[in-house]
Amino acid sequence: MSREKYWIWLSAALGAGERTDEVLAAYPDPEKLYGENRTERTVSGVFTRQKLDNLEKMKLSDAENTVEICRRNGWKIYTPESGDYPRELKHLVNKPLVLFVDGDITCLKDKIAIGVVGTRNPTIDSVKTAKSLSADLAASGIIVVSGGALGIDTAAHEGALSVGAPTVCAGTTPDAERSSILRRFKAGEVQVVVNVGVLTTGFDYPE
Repeated sequence: MSREKYWIWLSAALGAGERTDEVLAAYPDPEKLYGENRTERTVSGVFTRQKLDNLEKMKLSDAENTVEICRRNGWKIYTPESGDYPRELKHLVNKPLVLFVDGDITCLKDKIAIGVVGTRNPTIDSVKTAKSLSADLAASGIIVVSGGALGIDTAAHEGALSVGAPTVCAGTTPDAERSSILRRFKAGEVQVVVNVGVLTTGFDYPE
């Protein structure tokens, strides 16, 4: 089993919004952290009592199941030690520990990426502007990144795709909007979908 399981285990235990830089400074190897007991983890001074509890409760077998689900479906897993983990993300403060990707993440390599996001209830003019701006950015070789929400996010993806360029959809969205994203991904309207965090039971990527 790959080392990815330890990164998934750690990401799940920490949860979203955790100070990952501080954790990685103390434990650059999540496998080492997994092998330590509560006392050793406490001495590090990195974790709150709640996080220590989470580290103990989180099962490595769940992470192993996630790796297997991804393997069966051809979904890729990227961690900070992966060769294709986006360089731009490595420089982020508190970077994500795990990326689950269906698509070609190398489209981001050596490219400028710009996020285009906005309201879920835009005016007609706002949608036109978002599409036009995203199309111009994509045509110039910039990768357009947006969330999966209806409204401006959708317009941004549509603008990039209108000039034949790849677009990256990332983030957390409500159930109805996620279903819409997955329908568009299955139809080829979105070329890359990224889930930052933990792939959970019932995750409904298109077959």
